[in-house]
Amino acid sequence: IDARMQETKSIINKVDLFIAPSRYLRNRFINDFGIPESKIVYLDYGFPLEYLTPSETATVSRIFTFGYIGTHIPAKGVNQLIEAFAQIEAPAKLKIFGRENGQSTNALKHRAETSKNKIDFAGEYINRNLATDVFSKVDCIVVPSIWAENSPLVIHEAQACKIPVITADFGGMKEYVLHKLNGLLFEHRSINSLKEQMEFAIANPKSMKEYGDKGYLYSSDGRVPNIQEHCKELVRIYSRIAT
Repeated sequence: IDARMQETKSIINKVDLFIAPSRYLRNRFINDFGIPESKIVYLDYGFPLEYLTPSETATVSRIFTFGYIGTHIPAKGVNQLIEAFAQIEAPAKLKIFGRENGQSTNALKHRAETSKNKIDFAGEYINRNLATDVFSKVDCIVVPSIWAENSPLVIHEAQACKIPVITADFGGMKEYVLHKLNGLLFEHRSINSLKEQMEFAIANPKSMKEYGDKGYLYSSDGRVPNIQEHCKELVRIYSRIAT
């Protein structure tokens, strides 16, 4: 790790400008790698919004349904999500989307068998069908990562589709979710805190719907940045640096 840190720091003088997709990451590079503030700017990701629109044919059941989107590895905290969900007594469902990962997925499925409420391993999805195949089937998305996500794509995608997010109060995750405004935050790595926030969501579906409607925090209409404007801004940045 020390060798990698030294190598990374040696690159700083060779680069004219760094671009960070979250303020959290920008601050990490300034504080941990010594990048001058003038040499790193914040620019969030842009998204192809043509397939990220709220579904008009949502089929969410009357039982509150949580969703997880991502890989089945410990760093993503999906095991802690299952652990928290398994302790919930109120009726609810959990859908886990994402490609299966051999022994890791088998272990998760084994743990899921202890849950009173149903946990459905829903498999992979096609990105362009996110709105209809994933977000139309859940009331809330949970992002339980134990590592410090930079600027989670799934949070942006959920907000584009007006789905509230429950995530950890850590890293780039908390930068895009404000507690009880457009989602809920739980104490990082705390299974009990995650369980409590999920129980709040189940008991307050109307509030959760309102959080979802709020969408993205950093635009006047709750829309996430689109890929076209993102690319235009990249061109402006590169042009400024090149002249």
